[in-house]
Amino acid sequence: MTKRIAIFENEFDLLKDAFDLANLVYFSNQLEFSIFETSQDFGDIQNVKNFDKVLIDIDLSAKSDKDGYSIMRDINQVDNHPELVILTGHSNIEKKLNELGLRIPAILKKPLNVSEIVHFLR
Repeated sequence: MTKRIAIFENEFDLLKDAFDLANLVYFSNQLEFSIFETSQDFGDIQNVKNFDKVLIDIDLSAKSDKDGYSIMRDINQVDNHPELVILTGHSNIEKKLNELGLRIPAILKKPLNVSEIVHFLR
């Protein structure tokens, strides 16, 4: 059964090989990745219900209307939203989430490795 994964990441080209390897070796290519470089690429936030997991980079492109924190806030307002995972290179992300009053989801720290990606996508 295919799992749909939404990924908000403006530099996915740098991460693509690790995600593709995880998908091939550990998920028999049963993961379908949808990549959104900006918040506005996603469209209606209610569409988040069409995904099994959502990975969000905190620092999106300057072209994005919203950063990862704002996208998280929007998704948290959707009933029965999928699990959220943060992609970040920031070491103090938990502190910032607390300051913003956001629930701390799973955090996948960059640089990524395949075993961590597999763990968070299961």
